[in-house]
Amino acid sequence: MTTIAQSIKSLLAADSSLTALVTGGIYAAEDIGEITRQSAPAAFDANKEILPCLLIKVDGEADIPPHRTGSRMMVSIFGYQRSGHATIVAALDKVYVDLHRQKLSGQRVWEVRHANDIHDEEDQGLQCSMDVSRFEVYRLR
Repeated sequence: MTTIAQSIKSLLAADSSLTALVTGGIYAAEDIGEITRQSAPAAFDANKEILPCLLIKVDGEADIPPHRTGSRMMVSIFGYQRSGHATIVAALDKVYVDLHRQKLSGQRVWEVRHANDIHDEEDQGLQCSMDVSRFEVYRLR
């Protein structure tokens, strides 16, 4: 069965203008854990420097009272690039267009809503720039 993260990954990978920006690829945390040179070698260039890439991580799921069968998942999409933020900000802007107010077919999702963005961060482990967009996924359990 396809997961929420896999459905989002497929939807984003179908956007050629997005994939042109994230030359290091689009990954689901459930597949690779985190972006490393071992888990995602295509996310790095010949000099082992990170390329612009995205990581999709489902943060959890909670009931949404009073709906007995409804739930809300938080999904974070991390954007990474070696330095600066221009490419990943542009990529996350495209992610917003692709996901906000959308449904995910085959997932019983009635709507994905943008929750917030975190800009101008740095990933200490990868020693690179990082931005994050968070989305709420409302679905029928």
